Amino acid sequence: MLTKQMPAALGTLTGRVLEIGAGTGANFGYFRSDISWLGLEPDSRLRHRLAAVAAAHGQHGPVLAATAERIPLPDASVDAVAGTLVLCSVANQDQALAEVRRVLRPGGTFAFVEHVAAPAGSWTRRLQRCAAPFTRLFDHGCDPGRETWRAIEAA
Repeated sequence: MLTKQMPAALGTLTGRVLEIGAGTGANFGYFRSDISWLGLEPDSRLRHRLAAVAAAHGQHGPVLAATAERIPLPDASVDAVAGTLVLCSVANQDQALAEVRRVLRPGGTFAFVEHVAAPAGSWTRRLQRCAAPFTRLFDHGCDPGRETWRAIEAA
């Protein structure tokens, strides 16, 4: 399911695109080749690999060492922000989304694919709650039980 969503979410972005939580560069196959890419990755172990993968895809924009809650770019400086499975692991979703809005130019696009909580009271939601301590520990802080759609709607 996720693979089908990625081209739709990322493949139409144009101009200067900031990818938050870019990780190891797994999304390069979905981006158009004519974008001007910038990456944001707080994990120092991943940044060097990300820069090499970006260069292999013809992207030589900087890989910024920062979190989504503190994007080191000027206001209204990017045409689009891309985030895939990032908001499930940020420390403060509201602050990260405020930063996304701040750096987007008027009329810009926020393209995202995220983990979200299953319906309240469902078995899936219970499993998400049980798995969360492990995913937070072993998957870069991911909490699959966050109601991420609420934070995005509020932003």
